[in-house]
Amino acid sequence: MSLQTVIDSLPPNAQEPIVEQRFTPAFIQALGFELNEMVPQFDTGKGPVDHAARANTGDDVFIETQTDPYLYVEVKGHNSVLAEGHRDYINALAQLKRYLLAPNSESVQWGILTNSLRAQLFRKHGRVIYPATPCLDCSDIDKVVQVFKERIET
Repeated sequence: MSLQTVIDSLPPNAQEPIVEQRFTPAFIQALGFELNEMVPQFDTGKGPVDHAARANTGDDVFIETQTDPYLYVEVKGHNSVLAEGHRDYINALAQLKRYLLAPNSESVQWGILTNSLRAQLFRKHGRVIYPATPCLDCSDIDKVVQVFKERIET
């Protein structure tokens, strides 16, 4: 099933658990990670982030070891307005930043904030977090995935 089909199958006012369960794993897979390379409700040490991902290396299977995450994805429902400057966006970004700077997040380099309608990629360098993309409209989700993959891979 394509990622666009997953988005199209979401109810118009999908709440966070629905977006998290149906959209997020497919989105992370589209970014190049396998199912055993993602962990839902990953403990950051400052609360659980919705999803963490990292490529497996040899015998180090991320879903088993749950160490050294590389990417966090924080998900919101369709009722959250993810437009830069909006209160929902400001609160969600503060939450993502808290997770990215948490004790169990030393290895994390990327963070994504999404509600399946909009998505934004953030880069973490040391203790500095900055936007790697603007907040993008997901109506062309394949383009969003392409942009995110290009940034993450370089």
